[in-house]
Amino acid sequence: MNNPYQLSPDEHETYYREIEAEYLPKSLPREQPVAIITGGQPGAGKSGITDEAKAELAKAGGYVLIDADKLRKHSPQYKPAMLADDRLAANRTHPDAGAWASRLTVAAAEGRRNLIIDQTSKDPKAVEDLAGRLKQAGYKIELRVMSVSETVSQLRIASRYETMKAESGFGRYSTRDNHDLAYAGVAQTVARVEQNKSVDAIRIYDKNHIPIKENVLQDGEWLHQADAAERMHAERNRPLTLEERREVAAGYDELAVMIEAPERAATPAEKAEINELRTAAHDSLNLVSRKVAEFEEIKQAYQNEEPGIGSIVRQGTLIDAELRHEEFSARNLSAEQIKEIAKKDIEDYSYLQGKPEQQKLAVLMGGMMGNEHYSSHIKENTPPDLDAALEAANVYEQQNTNEISLSGDRDMEL
Repeated sequence: MNNPYQLSPDEHETYYREIEAEYLPKSLPREQPVAIITGGQPGAGKSGITDEAKAELAKAGGYVLIDADKLRKHSPQYKPAMLADDRLAANRTHPDAGAWASRLTVAAAEGRRNLIIDQTSKDPKAVEDLAGRLKQAGYKIELRVMSVSETVSQLRIASRYETMKAESGFGRYSTRDNHDLAYAGVAQTVARVEQNKSVDAIRIYDKNHIPIKENVLQDGEWLHQADAAERMHAERNRPLTLEERREVAAGYDELAVMIEAPERAATPAEKAEINELRTAAHDSLNLVSRKVAEFEEIKQAYQNEEPGIGSIVRQGTLIDAELRHEEFSARNLSAEQIKEIAKKDIEDYSYLQGKPEQQKLAVLMGGMMGNEHYSSHIKENTPPDLDAALEAANVYEQQNTNEISLSGDRDMEL
């Protein structure tokens, strides 16, 4: 299909020469150049780790930033594409922006300049091929990736778009398909480059740009345990905290107001999408709050329970679960063994419904949701609201821990 927003070969070449003349003089050739490759789905917050990389390399000979989103602004067709449909503008101008990014990378590498390659890193093979070429050119390669829940990144995409729309009339948008492809792909990239030792260093960040895993190659081997992919999975798949759920709900509240503004001229479909996401965010928040209250009601109901066969069986069930989870921590279990733990946990969780021990089991289960085999079995075989119940169990546990701590402090004061 003809793309009216793609430049002719002559135009493409002319604007690339302008880009090269602007970008390359900002850095110096290096004896040991560094290439920092970023990763993360749209809305993950890659700009934060890009800014960190800029600050580092500015003190070490400068850098050439490879960012297709910035390069596409050099196309005279970018603004018309934005005016026509800002949600499709990035895809329509990518043939030129992507090619410019590739050529600028080659030119910078030939000059042995430090590189910051700002991308999603959704294609494992492409990242490994790029790292291989740069290594052959004498580069030290670092992969730095954002590990962020898709719930958070979807909110950030919408917030960025609506904020830009309010300020300038059009915004930068990432489609759900592009988001989901990158979300899955970057996780595969981390696993692959870690396994194949395709880069010299890996750093994984949480949504607040705090490193949660760092590793470097030393004499061809990882200096620390090679579990970056596991740590990334754990961070992205952990239940959102109560505070994070409040932040998501508040974010969609704000978006609902913005999209209703007359000057926004939002379509019915756009309004419906935001309102649907807002409703889901509040449902999730309310579910956690209700479950916390339910745990407290159950605790109070059983507070004066007389010892009997029922309580003994429930305690035995919980002890068995604790032993299963201790075995997981102590041994390198197979995927099938981990799924068996998940299967038994589901059975026991159902059995303990309405009993105080269910909350304790939910805390144990929440602690294992970072394991890919465990979480996949849990999600496939339980209601979707279990995620909120697991977080409620953690919230309730923390509340009780704080109450005990405060009580102890008061006793010491007396």
